[in-house]
Amino acid sequence: MLLAFAADGQSPCRGPHAAALALANDSLTRLVAVGFSNDTDAKPLYAHALGTRALTAVYALDRNRMSSHERRCVRDVLAVAGQRLGDWQGDDGGCGYVPRAPRSASSCTLFAAAALTDLRDAGLLDGAGTSSRAGRSLASARALATRSHV
Repeated sequence: MLLAFAADGQSPCRGPHAAALALANDSLTRLVAVGFSNDTDAKPLYAHALGTRALTAVYALDRNRMSSHERRCVRDVLAVAGQRLGDWQGDDGGCGYVPRAPRSASSCTLFAAAALTDLRDAGLLDGAGTSSRAGRSLASARALATRSHV
C-alpha cells in the first residue's frame, strides 16, 4: 500500500490519506525492524525486500519534513534492513527464500537487488559490493537460461 501511494506522491506527511499512511508506515517500520520469519514456506525475503522498498520510498518523499530524530530512527532501521539483505546472499551472490539458503532463486535476488538499489539511491546505504554480487548472480542465471534454450 505504501509503495502505491508513494508512487502517487502521497506519504505519511502529505496527501489526503496521510493519517492512514502514517499508521501503515509505523506498523511496517516495526515489522522491518524486528525482522521476518526464517520459515522457508513463508518466503520472508519478499516481505523484507518489499517492506524495505516501501520504507525507503516514504523516507525519500518525507525526509525533509522529518525531525532529525525521526530521520535518524528511519535510517537506523533501514541500515539494519540493508545489512540483512546482504546477509541473505549466498556464496554465488544470489538470494534464496531464507538467509543463506542452499540455493539461490532469481526472483529473490531481483527483489533484494531492487531494495538495495532503492537504499543506495536514497543515500542510505552504499551496498556496492552486495549489489555487484547480486548482479553477477543474475547474469550467471541469465546465461544458464539462455544456454538451456539453445
